[in-house]
Amino acid sequence: MTPPSIRTDHLVYAVPDLAAAVERIAAEWGVRPAIGGQHPNGTHNALLALGPHTYLEIIAPDPTQPDPPLGRNFGIDERPGESRLVTWAASTPDLAATHAAALTQGYDAGAVMDGSRLRPDGVKIAWRSTRLVGWPPPGDGLVPFLLVSRSIRHGQPVVFSVFPLQDEEEKGQATVFVRESTDFIRLSAKFPKEA
Repeated sequence: MTPPSIRTDHLVYAVPDLAAAVERIAAEWGVRPAIGGQHPNGTHNALLALGPHTYLEIIAPDPTQPDPPLGRNFGIDERPGESRLVTWAASTPDLAATHAAALTQGYDAGAVMDGSRLRPDGVKIAWRSTRLVGWPPPGDGLVPFLLVSRSIRHGQPVVFSVFPLQDEEEKGQATVFVRESTDFIRLSAKFPKEA
């Protein structure tokens, strides 16, 4: 059996405070993430396009929701106060076939579950993805969870795209291209290094 193709869907960046992270990213990168909405499991997010089909999800505890009984996704409750890249999602047009193929190769991506979020305009976005209970997952988040492809990205066309140019992690910074329409802008973003 040939598994369906997969592609990078999104990176998950967990932060303690969504509003503060959006402001910091807007100030440092010159691009403001869009508020994505609330998840029913006690989190909310903002989104930043990284290309025509890939984005950065900035996710944080939602102070307007009660603490969920099983904890928040991505180990957010286990390391409060930290901002960190926790995992990434691989998108596939056939979640069941990709999940089965992963199992035959020895990777259990977890149970297939329904997910959703409520956008600020009241529109509910729904998807299906794999999820492992507990944190960290096998591979400590380096191996992706699986997500069924969605034909409409958040109900809006991509307005801008951010493309990584070079990795300067040892200096605590990275250079990115921002494409807005046909104009290209080069940005340099500095990231605080963890001790």
